[in-house]
Amino acid sequence: MACSANKKLVVFIVDDEPGPLQTLANDLKEMPEVGEVCTFSSYSDAVYPLITKQPDVVFLDVEVPGKSGLDFLRDIRPRIFFTFHAVFYTAYSHYMIDAIRNSAFDFLLKPISPDELQATLLRLQQKRSVRETPYPFEEESALLAAFENADT
Repeated sequence: MACSANKKLVVFIVDDEPGPLQTLANDLKEMPEVGEVCTFSSYSDAVYPLITKQPDVVFLDVEVPGKSGLDFLRDIRPRIFFTFHAVFYTAYSHYMIDAIRNSAFDFLLKPISPDELQATLLRLQQKRSVRETPYPFEEESALLAAFENADT
């Protein structure tokens, strides 16, 4: 595992091909929305760090020896207690329907253009900011009091 740190989104990449893996990692590190990029060459190497770091997004290559990205996503999601966005990236467009059926956030074809990557990251940031918007009542007692006073 290799990581670089300190901005916003925590991003994991799983790809068995060193060239595309490093290219995507380098491109992501240049994006202002990204704080940490962790790279893995197999899905088995990514499991424990995924559970401990709880990334915001995981870029999954579909064809990785030992397990496909689709299989990994189907296997891991029911076993974790946090959510992450899955972005499939591959050279093979015929996996797109399966990716959509597995709730992929995005599906990108290799080689990924910087504009496509930036658009995906902006959408991720927008989703993240909506998810992190605090509720107007931060304490349960305040919420209960508001409901009790609504009837009067």
